[in-house]
Amino acid sequence: MSTKSSGVPNLVPLVWSTLFAALIAAGALLSVPLGGIPFVLSNFFVLLAGLVLGPFWGAVSVLLYLIIGGLGLPVFSGGTGGLTILFGPHAGFLFGFLLAAVLTGLVRDKNGQSLARNGLAVLLGIIAIYALGIPFYAFTAGTPLLPTAASMLPLFVGDLIKGALVLVLTRTLFQGLPLLRKTAQRPRE
Repeated sequence: MSTKSSGVPNLVPLVWSTLFAALIAAGALLSVPLGGIPFVLSNFFVLLAGLVLGPFWGAVSVLLYLIIGGLGLPVFSGGTGGLTILFGPHAGFLFGFLLAAVLTGLVRDKNGQSLARNGLAVLLGIIAIYALGIPFYAFTAGTPLLPTAASMLPLFVGDLIKGALVLVLTRTLFQGLPLLRKTAQRPRE
């Protein structure tokens, strides 16, 4: 972490990461059950954290979310929490959030201007969530992989729509919040 001339640590990226962890938790509470996997907004905020904060601070946001959920706070979908959720059937999706934030942050355009680059970043993030989530869910549920994946197609389509909204919101945030744009453009400190 860098320090300003006064020797006080620059806490701005940590504050943004904490805010995004809270948004991810809030997004999980807005849950619509659709079969075995609920439709949530938490992945919307995971992708947004990766795009806006970059790979390191986006990952910090997700790690904070996973830690507080693992400790038992009701921040996972449907207001659940604890280690049984963190290592249960949905664990692949939860840890996919971490990979998604990192990948999205690595591929993104730091200035938030390249729609193509940020679109690719978001798509890779969504794929990462499903690449970890579907096999783990199928294994723990004892269901065949392909039918499990096929049953999640409506969720995937919904996530693509959420991803498009993330792209629009990122551009808007960077235009409206110069401090956020500066945080996003700096390397990890």
